[in-house]
Amino acid sequence: MNMKKIFNFKKLQLGLMILYTSIIVSCSKFVEVADPIDQLTKDFVFSDSTSTEGTVVGIYSNAGSLYGFLAKNITLYSGLSADEFVNYTPNSEYDVYANNELTSQNIFYWYYPYNVIYSCNTVIQSLSNSSITETQKNRLIGECKFMRALNYFYLVNLFGGVPLAVTDDYKINRLLPRADTTIIYNQIVSDLQDAKSKLSTTYVGSDKTRANKCAATALLARVYLYRKDYTNAAKEASEIINTGTYSLSNLSNVFLFNSSEAIFQFTAPTNQSSVTSDASSFVPYSSTTYPTFLIRDGLLGAFESGDQRRSNWIKSSTISGKTYSYPYKYKIYSVTTGSSMPEGTVLLRLAELYLIRAEALAQQNDLVNAIKDLDVIRNRAGLSLIGTTAPSINKQALLDTIDHENRIEFFAECGHRWLDLKRLGKADAVLGALKPATWQTTDQLYPIGSDILLADPNVTQNPGYTQ
Repeated sequence: MNMKKIFNFKKLQLGLMILYTSIIVSCSKFVEVADPIDQLTKDFVFSDSTSTEGTVVGIYSNAGSLYGFLAKNITLYSGLSADEFVNYTPNSEYDVYANNELTSQNIFYWYYPYNVIYSCNTVIQSLSNSSITETQKNRLIGECKFMRALNYFYLVNLFGGVPLAVTDDYKINRLLPRADTTIIYNQIVSDLQDAKSKLSTTYVGSDKTRANKCAATALLARVYLYRKDYTNAAKEASEIINTGTYSLSNLSNVFLFNSSEAIFQFTAPTNQSSVTSDASSFVPYSSTTYPTFLIRDGLLGAFESGDQRRSNWIKSSTISGKTYSYPYKYKIYSVTTGSSMPEGTVLLRLAELYLIRAEALAQQNDLVNAIKDLDVIRNRAGLSLIGTTAPSINKQALLDTIDHENRIEFFAECGHRWLDLKRLGKADAVLGALKPATWQTTDQLYPIGSDILLADPNVTQNPGYTQ
């Protein structure tokens, strides 16, 4: 296979909306292909306001596609890798994740995230010479830097050091080595800081499917927490909480399209019937259909008595006298083609900012205010408040309680549990006990796909895996 650089523009919805895919990653090299005569040229796209907007809309569409990296792979595969769920029927695609027995031959490849990254790189570089207004130019660059940072955040947490591509020059990108994780995180922080400076708190349009300043700030808070920069993590989280723009939703409304809690989310196009990847993956087609993925007993048992998240976000089917429980955060399997989408895949939401700030404050020994943030989430779930039941809780116990709250609040959601187990140093203890026959500490990073290794001789395999 050859690696191709393809400019693919499509009409989207009203008027001239362009789906732009700058580079498709394949096996050996990039080949530049002439623009088809029925498609717009790159120069035209970036000199015209409407089509430039369409190009960026295409990036979001690519990133949030129903079976793409951010919409499906993160939640499904990392949840299997962790201790959240298992597949009901043995299946070679899923068993290797559930048993942590991945190889370079069966890992999902990183074509999707790099496709998005390269598209973002092209927009960022091309807009520097565009004739569109500075206001629009800055906003679009800010959106692309947010999307680049979001994809690199997941790449570095799933694979460790990865090639850091920040240009659209295929001659450079095709032979990039793996960058150190610190360098990648520095780029992520730089991108998000720049995105914050270029974006406003208002959204483009009437929904939350395009990044604004708050989305960049929320992701930056998470990144600072992962880097153990607790001062800045708390600061960025406070910036979102204090805006008053977002509020915790009723539990049944959290994942609705445009919910009051959502900061950034994807939506499916109206020309398809499937609503979200999560519902497609987890919700059975009918009451007599076995769920494809079942919640592990350990997660079911981790819910405190009376926790309303269990009744709202988990559903059970009884078939032939046996009960099967599955994730039910996203509840709507499908709609009539052409209908508006009632739910949207949530990438960032307000609850995370409260728990980020709680953890950051606890790490700085501000236990009183950490408890207050933690109790905001517990109160919404209908649970007793730590400030009432254990006001003198010590630091480590409080941090453990916050970790538990993260586990329950964000189960089966965007890989939170898998990444938390690793960043908190708990993966070996938890997963080693759960999967003693197969777990190895090197399983904390996924292997690099064999096609990637063939394509770029400067990319090396992760420890514990063969080529």
